[in-house]
Amino acid sequence: MAKAVEQLGYRILGAVRPTSLAAGDILPEHAFENILGRRLPIVQTGTLQRGHGSDFYILFNLQCFFEVMTEIDRSSTDLTADRFGLVNFYRRQGERGIGVTEVINRINATFTDRSVMSARDRIDALLLWYGPAKLDPARRLAHLTNQDKCHLPNGLIASIYLAAGELDKGWLFYEDAVRSSVKSKCPRLPHPFWAGEDFKDRKIIFRRERSPGDEICYSGVFNDLLNYGCRVVVEADTRLVSLFERSFPRAEIVPRIDPPDPRALSADIDFQASYTDSYRLLRSRVDKFPRHAGYIKPLPERVEHWRQETTRIAQGRLRVGLGWRGSQRGNQTWFLPDILDWESVLRVEGTEIFSLQYDDCAEEIATAHQRFGRRIHVMDGLDLFNDMENLAAFIASLDLVIGVSTVNIHMAGAVNTPTFEIGPRYWHLFLGADADPFYPSVRAFIAPCGAPLRTAIDQAAGALDQLICGRN
Repeated sequence: MAKAVEQLGYRILGAVRPTSLAAGDILPEHAFENILGRRLPIVQTGTLQRGHGSDFYILFNLQCFFEVMTEIDRSSTDLTADRFGLVNFYRRQGERGIGVTEVINRINATFTDRSVMSARDRIDALLLWYGPAKLDPARRLAHLTNQDKCHLPNGLIASIYLAAGELDKGWLFYEDAVRSSVKSKCPRLPHPFWAGEDFKDRKIIFRRERSPGDEICYSGVFNDLLNYGCRVVVEADTRLVSLFERSFPRAEIVPRIDPPDPRALSADIDFQASYTDSYRLLRSRVDKFPRHAGYIKPLPERVEHWRQETTRIAQGRLRVGLGWRGSQRGNQTWFLPDILDWESVLRVEGTEIFSLQYDDCAEEIATAHQRFGRRIHVMDGLDLFNDMENLAAFIASLDLVIGVSTVNIHMAGAVNTPTFEIGPRYWHLFLGADADPFYPSVRAFIAPCGAPLRTAIDQAAGALDQLICGRN
């Protein structure tokens, strides 16, 4: 952990310790020293900012953080601090202290242009110095995951660790991030939260905030829990209830509603937990993800219906479902490629393309037809947003699904439809691997850090062309 920092040997000078500092204290001009003899200057009048926890203090401001990161990147000429604006960012801050969350957000904002491992090293370095000095690194890390007390952006930290393949740290932070989300966004239940107790013979209700894609993805662990002897109750999006009831017949499925379903309040439930709370135990390494043949079970008669409909349209051509972009979330643009970026895929002959976009996309479909002469079919009677039963059946009926990570990719992997997934190297659900560990039927096409998603789209187009050639 934080090997580069350990080699540099940074330490705090004199009596400046976490327990002796308070919010508003002024840091000494040279509060940190490298054991090789070089002192690291701290802004002379910089004040210390206190975190929300009683003994959580920022032990260095961005100037010190910048020095540490420069050392880590010294061997990488294309990863200079100036390139990512840290120097200018520091100067803009003037003489005020810098919050840890602000620094982590800065790391995340530049994540797309730097290597995953470099971002991981920065988070390691930051967390190495942040927290009570009396705790060893392992206990300090566990302490820092308490989002109620520390108010760190655990979701961002988890994403960086998971993208780097450090699943033990990633699931640790993700566990508390999702739990905090459940507490703030889901109806309150009376049951205590699971805290590491044995799952066997325990009745546990598994929850998460509204997100069908994530629920489909992380529900893959429920059969493992049931086989172990856990009595599983699943609180699910109302759109997924019937699908989950068929897919997990040994579990109880209740809808996520407000006020809560009466079954979710029953006194025989021992604990509540997030869908992913068991992942630290059951998915601690990529090789612990099962090679399943699909765990979501669509209605066979609906699968056959859509197979007949798409076959009639395709007339022998490969039937491909395409979800070319996600939905806008805040300022994120990771999974929002333009329809024009899909030119290489749309120009592959021998395919018939069916839309998997669940929002208004008429203009984009018209653009594809005008620019490439390619028709993208929209199926009558198919509500891709509200009807998860028909979505599952439709995707199960296709020969192939192609797209960025949305509910469509999760559904395709969960029903075992062959899938080409487009994503960036820093996408956390790849878990640092060159494939999607959650779904054996999914083949990942990964754009390197800093490269546009079109790089991966063009690779997928080449694979699609080879697939067509193999059929002829």
